[in-house]
Amino acid sequence: MSRESILAVAADLFSRQGYRATSLQDVADRFGVQRPALYYWFPRKVDILIAIHDPIITSLTEELDRVAALDVDADEKLTLILASQVKMYTEKTAELAVYLGNEAELPEKQRAAYRQMARHYQLTIETIYRDGVEAGLFEDLDPKMATASLLGMVQWLHRWYHPSGRYNADQVMDTILSIARHGIRRNNPSDAVVPTGAHVVRTHRA
Repeated sequence: MSRESILAVAADLFSRQGYRATSLQDVADRFGVQRPALYYWFPRKVDILIAIHDPIITSLTEELDRVAALDVDADEKLTLILASQVKMYTEKTAELAVYLGNEAELPEKQRAAYRQMARHYQLTIETIYRDGVEAGLFEDLDPKMATASLLGMVQWLHRWYHPSGRYNADQVMDTILSIARHGIRRNNPSDAVVPTGAHVVRTHRA
């Protein structure tokens, strides 16, 4: 049993059955020990939650700042940022599910710090988008709405992607980056076959 293994087990349990419904003893049971055995690393359950959140937000922010400082155009920057997010979301599905769904469970000090980092993230990516608009690379859309839509496409992965599921990480990466850069409409939509009759499009879990 190690700090890293405790975090991995806790992330799996939190993502499957919920943070509030999971006790420290549930985590300890996975290792065949009693709850006090965890106290050396994590005296409280919330300490585990903080330890799951910290590296995610730190890693995302550091990668954003690294890419933002590169001497490449806005299109390349945005592609690199989305690619880094997809990579993290497909490699750490349980941790990201916990990260996205349990901010309200964190102490106010951590929530305030994460909100500040999230704001920095959003403003930085909006600036990159504006640079792309000015360079004629992107459509002149509202930067906040455009970037939130792109990031939302990635952040929804935790709801349907599973490493052992139908799609592998490379397929997910290629599809999301293709949609982000080119959309889903064909270059020559006039060549498309128009179906007859009305059809209702429904969304469902893959």
